[in-house]
Amino acid sequence: MPFKWPGTPSPGAKPHELADFAELLAWDCGTTSAREIVRTLNQVGDNEQNEGCEDDEDENTDSVDDVFLELESRSSRCGNAYPYSLNLGQNLEHQQIDLNNRQAIVYRYLLLCTRLNMKTNHRHAGINGTELFEKYSAFVMRTYLGFHRAQAMVFGTSVEGGFAKKVEELCTRLNEGGTYLPVDISGADAKDDKLDALAWVPFGDSNPGKIILFGQSKTGTSWPEQLTQSRPIDFARKWFSTRNFWVEPVRALCVAESVDPDRWPSTCISGGLLMDRSRLVEFSELIDDGIFDEIHRWTVQAKSVIPSVNKD
Repeated sequence: MPFKWPGTPSPGAKPHELADFAELLAWDCGTTSAREIVRTLNQVGDNEQNEGCEDDEDENTDSVDDVFLELESRSSRCGNAYPYSLNLGQNLEHQQIDLNNRQAIVYRYLLLCTRLNMKTNHRHAGINGTELFEKYSAFVMRTYLGFHRAQAMVFGTSVEGGFAKKVEELCTRLNEGGTYLPVDISGADAKDDKLDALAWVPFGDSNPGKIILFGQSKTGTSWPEQLTQSRPIDFARKWFSTRNFWVEPVRALCVAESVDPDRWPSTCISGGLLMDRSRLVEFSELIDDGIFDEIHRWTVQAKSVIPSVNKD
């Protein structure tokens, strides 16, 4: 079971989970080390009374080597946007918060969105962090397609109005799908039908047929269970009067987590265009002022109310 902060990961946690733990521990304490992570894992093992596991400490030491390789990879992928520095490959130091480095603040937001329990701990500073992630994902998808030409729309449950109204708006803005016409009476029960946000590149002729990103936005760590739920053609057949898109949209998956490298290929195959934490941060350089302000306020408040991890 993936850990939730301020809890600690299990001894069997994977390197990308332990890397998140190291980042949170460094954020909480200013710095952390490989030795500190091993000590924490050993304490968890002792608490669980793992009899017959004399080699746990050696195994934990080996796993931490992989953790720092993952941290080095994150630092390389994010560049100046990475809010930590690695010293001698065995110490991780949290950098001072700099409001001019917006991407680093976004990184912290995504880290908390991954490791907090976003079902019960998603609202801070009067802002719903999960709904904010849908809005942020729409921005990133638009930026990826070319911000000045592309357009985006949030479709998820954060948008006011009924499902039929949202589909009507979608058809109008895309100039595709005709109008809302459910294939059966189940339309009355629909919420978002697994569509959270989308982005597209329009042509001047306004004709149907264009590149469309059909996106799911997922905080937390349970998203792998929902990889195949987004099906653009099924969406059109169920809700559009034309029953089709003229060009099948590209499925996109925006996740706050830094995806396990060992699962990257299969995740792309099942989930579509994958935008995990580092990719989302990469396309946040020109983040909208309003979205950034909400991200910053949510992150500051969320971090302030989390109890410090018990290191004793």
